[in-house]
Amino acid sequence: GDPAVGAVESCVGSLTTGERRRSVGTECALQGGGRAVRRDAGLQALVWDYGRYLLASSSWGDSQPANLVGIWSEGLTTPWAGDYHLNINMQMMYWAAHAVGLPEAARPLDTWLAALAERGERTALCMYGAPGWVAHGFTDA
Repeated sequence: GDPAVGAVESCVGSLTTGERRRSVGTECALQGGGRAVRRDAGLQALVWDYGRYLLASSSWGDSQPANLVGIWSEGLTTPWAGDYHLNINMQMMYWAAHAVGLPEAARPLDTWLAALAERGERTALCMYGAPGWVAHGFTDA
């Protein structure tokens, strides 16, 4: 059998999908990894909703856009300094915003990028004598 599914089955035995989550909880059901999730439509829906929750709760309205840590970091010292990495990481956090019906979650990013571009015009001119705008790999609010 599939080792990923085997890990879940060791937790849950022969329970049905609904019984599985009620009796052993999501953490145990997720132990099987991606392949186990693909076999469980209820678990897929739960993970989907959790992803929507994470984006909506960290980026909405007039807030700052989500960063690599989110709003859940303990204390003031965060991994990656709690800053914004202008590489694929930031793009990936917002790829699904419109597709999953959360365009409001992308609004803080749109506002932030417009301000970054405005400041980036001065940076491009002062640092490089160039028209347009520039932003470097890492930045903060």
